[in-house]
Amino acid sequence: MDIECRFCGAMMWAHEKNSRSSLRSSMFSMCCNKGKHVLPQIEPTPTGIAELLNYRTRDRKKFLENIQSYNSTMSFTSLGAKIDTSVGNNINGAYNFWIHGTICHRIGSILPVTESDITHTKFAKIYIYDSAAQIDQRQYHSSQLERSVLEKIQSILMETNPFVHLFRTMNQISWEKRQSIDLTLHLVAEGPQDQRWYNAPTASEIAVLIMNNEEGTSRDIVLHTRANFQQNINEYHQSYDALHYVLLFPHGEDGWTIDASSLSEEHVTHLLYLFGHLFQQYIVDMYTKVEHNRLYFITSNQNCLHVDLYSGIQDAVIHNDCNLANLGKKAILPYSFIGSLWYMAQLYQDSMSIVRRFGKPDLFITFTCNSKWPEITNSLLAGQKANDRPDLCSRRGLSHVHILLILQPQDKPKTIEDFDKIVLAEIPDPETEPLAYETVKQCMMHGPYGKKYPKASCMKNGICSKNYLKKLCNETSNGHDRAIVCVQLMPTNSAPQQQQEHVNKVNEFLDARYVSDSEAWWRIFSFKLHQEYRSHQRLSIHLENA
Repeated sequence: MDIECRFCGAMMWAHEKNSRSSLRSSMFSMCCNKGKHVLPQIEPTPTGIAELLNYRTRDRKKFLENIQSYNSTMSFTSLGAKIDTSVGNNINGAYNFWIHGTICHRIGSILPVTESDITHTKFAKIYIYDSAAQIDQRQYHSSQLERSVLEKIQSILMETNPFVHLFRTMNQISWEKRQSIDLTLHLVAEGPQDQRWYNAPTASEIAVLIMNNEEGTSRDIVLHTRANFQQNINEYHQSYDALHYVLLFPHGEDGWTIDASSLSEEHVTHLLYLFGHLFQQYIVDMYTKVEHNRLYFITSNQNCLHVDLYSGIQDAVIHNDCNLANLGKKAILPYSFIGSLWYMAQLYQDSMSIVRRFGKPDLFITFTCNSKWPEITNSLLAGQKANDRPDLCSRRGLSHVHILLILQPQDKPKTIEDFDKIVLAEIPDPETEPLAYETVKQCMMHGPYGKKYPKASCMKNGICSKNYLKKLCNETSNGHDRAIVCVQLMPTNSAPQQQQEHVNKVNEFLDARYVSDSEAWWRIFSFKLHQEYRSHQRLSIHLENA
């Protein structure tokens, strides 16, 4: 990874260049689209935080193990997400941040309101106390964190973060007014355009102090001195990122907004890639923001999409949706949205057209990226492991690909002997095939599991759910897998709620969605999820009255 993009300075591999550019004059689209989208500069990481990320310091390992807790206890907002740990983070497995459903950030009032708030304050409310009291409150909620590290981070934020000054000032004014006036702080959704070119935001640029009920824009964050509720922060707000990821953006830098665009020829070194698990969480958060923006567009343009689903009452009956109140109220996802039901159905139909022409697939191949490839290990920063950089692994093809191949009739395997010529299902001899033996030993052996490893992902009720150990089989056999499928019509007298299909396909998609850090990178890079050969064309059919 030794070629630098001439526009944004990103380090790229040679194979990532545009096909029409030469090695001598390489052009890249993946980073900045040949200079069309150059991000504004970010303030450099403060020295105190950079020291905690330095692989030579003794505190680094413990700090990175708890970095999400450090960030959470210092942040102004809480994170609302279902974090799934059922697959990743297993014994000897790589860390993987994985969410199920949607994600949001929430913030409450600036001053404590309830008795529990006063006794054990959280998030933004903590910053109104003196330094020692702040540390006490933070350690109460996260006792595993080092007090000296908390003091160092807190000192940096108290000095550099504009939100700390805002909230403390609001508290001071509230006491001066003897709390007789309901103070409202509007964190403005979008600030001056020039601040994205050169400057870190100042307190006056990101907030307006209001002493009446004057309204701001719909995306403003409106904070009260005393309010017994929490509000969700609009993900398009310029301070959405900085209010939660205080370790990544201790200066309170603006994040992405709908109208954000800027060019800057200066490049400032920032240590984002060294923040480990917190950086992975941030990337998942940012990708969900991108996807929510697409979903918002689809939801807002349903009138243009409904004609593809229903042409009238007759189609509604055919689709088993007999509730006339639902007509015109569906929220659907078109086939152009990756991951939608129609998208998957289209790919299935594409695959079946290939099968009809060339026959059923003969080989099902899974190819997995090896995180120990030198292209990955040579590109890691000092002290990093491959799972710290899902961006690099995604650019090399992680995690895996499934390939279905259709062979010529004369090459199709038909007998056990044919199978044995293609597939080797045994452990290689360590003496004659040492490299193959090491690969199988490290990458293809099941385990560790058993009574000594009760937290292994395969362990259910004290036994391996994959039924290991398996009996040794000396010869290949071809017994076929079978399943019994029963298709029944729904009774006409069933309950109405069982007859209706889900009204909102957007919400249904969000509720069922899983997003991991590796997938987030893959989708941000706009890599393909599917490819087929030979190419064919879909024929659109125009229905009467549609």
